[in-house]
Amino acid sequence: MPVPASTVLRIVLESSKLSDVDMLAMVFLHMVKSQVGSYLAADVLCETCECFLDQIQDRRQLKKLDPIKNSVTLFNMVLKSCVDFKCMIKAQRIMELMSLVGVVADVNSVAIASLVFEMVGQRDELANMKRRIGSFTSFPFIQHYGHFYESLLSLHFKYNDMDAAAQLWVDLYQQQKPCASLFSNKALAKLIVGCLKASKVHSLSSFLITLHKEDLKGPSHSDVISACIQMGWLHAAHDILDDLELAEIPVPIGTYMSLLRAYEKETKPEEVNRFLQQIQKKAYTMADFHSNPSFTIKDVAKIAKDEMPLRNSSLLSSLVEEREHYSSRERLTFEFNNSILFFCKANMMDDALSTYKRMREQNVRPSLHTFCHILCGYSSLGMHREISMLWGEIKRRLEYGELAVDRDLLDCLILNLLKAGYFARVMEVLSYMSNHKMYCDKWKYRQVFLKLHKNLYRNLNSLHEKTEEQSKRIEDVRAFRSWAGVK
Repeated sequence: MPVPASTVLRIVLESSKLSDVDMLAMVFLHMVKSQVGSYLAADVLCETCECFLDQIQDRRQLKKLDPIKNSVTLFNMVLKSCVDFKCMIKAQRIMELMSLVGVVADVNSVAIASLVFEMVGQRDELANMKRRIGSFTSFPFIQHYGHFYESLLSLHFKYNDMDAAAQLWVDLYQQQKPCASLFSNKALAKLIVGCLKASKVHSLSSFLITLHKEDLKGPSHSDVISACIQMGWLHAAHDILDDLELAEIPVPIGTYMSLLRAYEKETKPEEVNRFLQQIQKKAYTMADFHSNPSFTIKDVAKIAKDEMPLRNSSLLSSLVEEREHYSSRERLTFEFNNSILFFCKANMMDDALSTYKRMREQNVRPSLHTFCHILCGYSSLGMHREISMLWGEIKRRLEYGELAVDRDLLDCLILNLLKAGYFARVMEVLSYMSNHKMYCDKWKYRQVFLKLHKNLYRNLNSLHEKTEEQSKRIEDVRAFRSWAGVK
């Protein structure tokens, strides 16, 4: 019963008293198991922090925050639930409050924060964290940091930065961190497809060469070449083979034969003839050639049957999936969003909007993150009129199916529109949430109304001569009062 539980906590908070932290943790532990409970737990935690921060006038009163300041587990629990239920705006706000309150992060905080940064697309933040935690090698902590490295690798892929992704992978193997093996065939598939799509086959080769030369237990170069052959990427497989030869790294003769058969199957006579010569040179290095002067390419083929590399079916299926979902446009979206977020956090809204304009001019479709960043930027500066106009654009994109419906975004919109007194817009958003069966935090919205607009049109019938605009506004206020249960 998360709603009545949150109501009790809020009533206690109204008396400017901090609930017992252990009790608060126990209540949150149950609340975060459900989506609605997670929303409410995040709101109550934010309201609690904001309430006590408002009470502090000077540093001598900081002791008031000690009970909650020392409860990092409380913040971790709620922050993780925000990640689980994709509450991006709430997650960022909780992290800001952790900093303001002075909560000392632990290893779990780092792991969860990395998920938040991944969700928001803040690769620079993760890169800064990597420099700070790179020296930790104590085994109990490495498994937690594995999640951090997975998030960083994921963002390298999303930004289509294959060189950075490969270097991170090599770094982890070099440092002998177990989390390097938390990287799956799916990650390897992203690296292969990303390198091929970006015409960076040599980057992929360099990655495989480094792993082999430093005797690091990474992906098998034979598996990678064989997978490329099975996917029909014959030129890429050939390029990798050439790079490995140049680096004097042995490749099973069976791999050569696989590529030869693929060329023959696709009727590529020029490639077949050229590659036969390459295989003949390879045969000169085989022991059987020196013991038998009549050794021919047919003999090579017979030996190759016993040396055919094992087919990595898991890698192959991951490659098929990644090829279908790969999009270089996603990188542009992340880069634009990251710039917009930077400007919004720096209160440079003109630059943020200029970036957004360039985004549209280049036909890069704005994502949910784009509007979340702009909304939070407007909100921090109290630009409520602009928020009202932003809702108009968001609504159009929602209607056209160009934007995913997000409860966190709509909740933030309502709060800002309510503070500014745009009741017509408030009722529009509430109606939209209701139609999509989203939970509306009636208590929170009612409290904002009572705090800022308690006496607005108190006697709604006292105005005898009203313009059409005034009449509409009165109706909107009356509608909100009725919905929120304000008498």
